[in-house]
Amino acid sequence: MNNENIHKLQPLRICNKVYDVSLYISINDVVLMADYQENYELNCDFIISTIIRNHIITEETMPSIEEIQGDQIAIKSYIEALIKSNNSIRSHFDELSDEHNIRVRLLKAINKFFSESMENSLQAIKAELSAITFNVPNLNQIAINIQKVFAPLIEITKIIGESVLATSNYLNSLFAKIRIPTISAEYKEQLRESFIIWGEFGWTMFPHASLDFYKNVPKSQKEANEKALVYCRKEYMQSLFSDIQKLKGVKKGDFEEAVFDYNNHKYKSCAMILLSLIDAKLIRMQKKEDRKKYNGSRKNGIAAIKAIETHIEDESDINSTLLFLLSYSNLFACLKAIFEYGDDFKNQPNLPNRNFIGHGMLTRKVLRRDCIQLFLLYYNLLEFIDILTD
Repeated sequence: MNNENIHKLQPLRICNKVYDVSLYISINDVVLMADYQENYELNCDFIISTIIRNHIITEETMPSIEEIQGDQIAIKSYIEALIKSNNSIRSHFDELSDEHNIRVRLLKAINKFFSESMENSLQAIKAELSAITFNVPNLNQIAINIQKVFAPLIEITKIIGESVLATSNYLNSLFAKIRIPTISAEYKEQLRESFIIWGEFGWTMFPHASLDFYKNVPKSQKEANEKALVYCRKEYMQSLFSDIQKLKGVKKGDFEEAVFDYNNHKYKSCAMILLSLIDAKLIRMQKKEDRKKYNGSRKNGIAAIKAIETHIEDESDINSTLLFLLSYSNLFACLKAIFEYGDDFKNQPNLPNRNFIGHGMLTRKVLRRDCIQLFLLYYNLLEFIDILTD
């Protein structure tokens, strides 16, 4: 797997031990700041220490927030490195020279830049759409917090330039009021086709990738896997597992068993559990009229997917927002690929196909990559259902 890190790393000595810390500000960090914005002076050390801890890249034991708070040299070094790495934040930091507490000054600089960015025009979104990224583990709480503090977000969303991680469909409810008429129909269709191709290669939208990433259409399954796995390292997968636990409708017992199997390299059993969880959601998403006429039973697999797809296209305005269109196109392209008919099991699939795995007809081993694709698919399906029922 490609071990290239997505963001700049800064070695930071905390309590006499050196850790690599990613230098970016995520949407989670902004939400944390929102909770304490009335009193940065009293809480600045806690906020910055929490941000530092959230961005430590390590598989070892991390320092506690309290330990980081107690190391003022580490906090000062982090602030200096972050400012140096981000020209936009540095510009606002320099403007706030009257604020002598550099920790408060940093938080105000981030807040100022974020708020200012919210007031840009829709034309600015068109110009920078491909660079927007998000990192959103809890849609509802984040929506409440951001709407409370940054009201302009309802009108427009542009997140702290190249520095922010997030995922392109998990703020969809916030974007519901936004129309993007400035994006040409041609460009919109190009994006949609790209998202479909990614779905056909088994990759749904995952946290940590920008829209710009999806513009680069892979030419083969191998290329798609290599590009996608950069965003699926161990620390990100653990974060994804935590995020899924918080979503509505997750079957926690089965999901926890799938995570256990994944962590213990039992990939076939992990895949079988995840496929059953996804299939169960597809069965329950159907309406009464979708039942089979000859025996009244509900459809499963590809038949269920087609029935649900028909209802969505007939009853929802899939073009209402760009993000809904892309999420829908990507998700259902992937579902069709994963649940594709076995065709008498003649041709072995590259993807974790439900029929081949479920019927014991897959001749190759189920891989870690297969499970990652299924975890992401389950995540995106749960998020999509939540958006539809919101």
